[in-house]
Amino acid sequence: MSPRTFRWALWLGAVLALPLPFAGIEPAFIPVGRQIMLAGITAGFVLAEGTAGVGPLVFLLFAGQALLWGTLLWGICWGFARVLREARPGFRQRIAFVLVAILVGIGVTDRLYETPYSATQERSTLLEMYR
Repeated sequence: MSPRTFRWALWLGAVLALPLPFAGIEPAFIPVGRQIMLAGITAGFVLAEGTAGVGPLVFLLFAGQALLWGTLLWGICWGFARVLREARPGFRQRIAFVLVAILVGIGVTDRLYETPYSATQERSTLLEMYR
């Protein structure tokens, strides 16, 4: 696995499964992927209903935080890939697989995501959150 692929694998795993603080109407701990999903849903409503009201502000809140956290995660993954750039490709591949598998495994089995914008419950697993 090349350092670039390693960086992308870590970043995508973190974006999809790492719970990060989210400041909105109600505070939450959700991954950046969920924040992007909420921004997309809000953008659809803003386009359908027009730009009057609070819709554009809520969209900027969702999209801004997703951009902020996504950029921060990219920097962390870039630094980690830079540290391991001299390592063997197989070692980098195992490290990426183990880190992402642990993160996704914990996310799938434990209700560690606080999702106040969910239609079903306030605490969710990874699979319930993206449903």
